[in-house]
Amino acid sequence: MNPIMNIGVSGMRAAQARYAAHSANIVRLNTPVYAPLPAGHIYSAVGAVSRSRRNDLLRQQPPGGAGGDLAADFIGIIRARQDYLASAALLRTADKMQGELLDVLI
Repeated sequence: MNPIMNIGVSGMRAAQARYAAHSANIVRLNTPVYAPLPAGHIYSAVGAVSRSRRNDLLRQQPPGGAGGDLAADFIGIIRARQDYLASAALLRTADKMQGELLDVLI
């Protein structure tokens, strides 16, 4: 695969990880075990971790239950969406450029 496409895919995976972490923070906001998850804590850059490992990570979170920043998590979701869309645009552009190059060569 083209190195530019690798960059686009990597950006999409990173955006997905941040989106998942912010979504998990929102879902767990008013629970007694709430502690904010940093982006990529549950999902690695190369894909989802196993269910048992995810549960272990969640159990390791210190008890909290209050003080979550809902606005920051919603902003994080919007930023992750924009980053994902930018990476998708990069992939579309790289594909179009590769197609044009092949048309020139043929």
